[in-house]
Amino acid sequence: MKRVLIVMLLCLIAASAWAAAANLEDKSKNARITAEIKADGIPLEDFLAVLSNRSGISIMAVPEVAGMEIYLQVTAGQTLEQVLDALRNGYHLSFQMNEKKDAIIVLKASYNETRYRVAMPFPQASMEYKSGVLLASPGNYYSPPQGSYNTEEYKRIYDKGFQAALTTALSTFSIDVDTASYSNVRRFINSGKLPPADAVRTEELVNYFSYDYAQPGGEHPFSLTTEVGDCPWKQGHKLVMIGLQGKNFMAEELSPSNLVFLIDVSGSMGEPNKLPLLKTAFKMLVKQLRAQDKVSIVVYAGTAGVVLESTPGSEKDKIINAIDSLQAGGSTAGGEGISLAYQIAKENFMKSGNNRVILATDGDFNVGVSSEGELERMIEERRNDGIFLSVLGFGMGNIKDNKMEILADKGNGNYAYIDSALEAKKV
Repeated sequence: MKRVLIVMLLCLIAASAWAAAANLEDKSKNARITAEIKADGIPLEDFLAVLSNRSGISIMAVPEVAGMEIYLQVTAGQTLEQVLDALRNGYHLSFQMNEKKDAIIVLKASYNETRYRVAMPFPQASMEYKSGVLLASPGNYYSPPQGSYNTEEYKRIYDKGFQAALTTALSTFSIDVDTASYSNVRRFINSGKLPPADAVRTEELVNYFSYDYAQPGGEHPFSLTTEVGDCPWKQGHKLVMIGLQGKNFMAEELSPSNLVFLIDVSGSMGEPNKLPLLKTAFKMLVKQLRAQDKVSIVVYAGTAGVVLESTPGSEKDKIINAIDSLQAGGSTAGGEGISLAYQIAKENFMKSGNNRVILATDGDFNVGVSSEGELERMIEERRNDGIFLSVLGFGMGNIKDNKMEILADKGNGNYAYIDSALEAKKV
């Protein structure tokens, strides 16, 4: 009899706990935010304190995620569930209903968690700008990727194999200036994981470092340094090193630059190591601009828009304010953004200058022109105008390395991966 009573009591406790949790979940669906919240790099625990106050429901973060920087705009009238969905999808967080504390507990989601829902409305996703200020336009939603959280993509690398010079007397090599593979591989190693095999491009690991090669003389654009040595793993074979050194210029000798910052502000860029780090990187670059340099800013999410018309490098505050105004939200119309950026670059073309589009993205193009073939053809058509394309990759879990490498190659530019402010400074 005692056992029956104990079982019945446990069932009652479990039922009440389930009812309380279910009741808390219902509350989160119906609770509405009473006033606007603008989170611009504040710790998660501070954001949750404000959110609790505006929703009337207690929300707390575990220490592991409490210090995470949050960049999010919440409008009055949104439901608490919509805001939690934005945190879940943008920052890979998970939530537990704690009936004892009558609170929602925020913790880090499992890396392999595949549960996604449609996130909150992002008013800024319409890309409507006026005088460098983002205007709200309700009804635009960010739909996160379905399935596995890790959707990184790399182009298949095929080993060339051994070629006998007696029978294959022709050898060719390309001059590669990219460095992205090194910092991307370092990111995997620092997190305690081995990188995917196709993420390791040996030439980029070599390119990452500076070498004390002799400067070219006279009118030659580059010098050659060569060395031949015995192959340590194959007796009778030789290794040949060929080092190319481009001509170095002092800052005052450089031609003026017509730069177009093409910035991905889609929903997938909302994570701390994406758009916030991107802003830091571009502000570093702005501080190096000269009066004769010009900068325009084009952004893209669901559509593309111009945030900043061509502005002299001497107006640094104006450029930095435009960068600071950027927020993430929407799908990713990358092809449309590239097309608009080239148009702006052409309108401000400098005949004897460095005309360059600098694309900063996680590489996820999912609206409009998005296939590699279409993007390649678009860039090849425009590079003949003397406008080059460089690409900066950001973030993890969604990086489209294959697309970004080919875009930079076809655009006569270079590709770098930025995983920290220190790497941004180097690049």
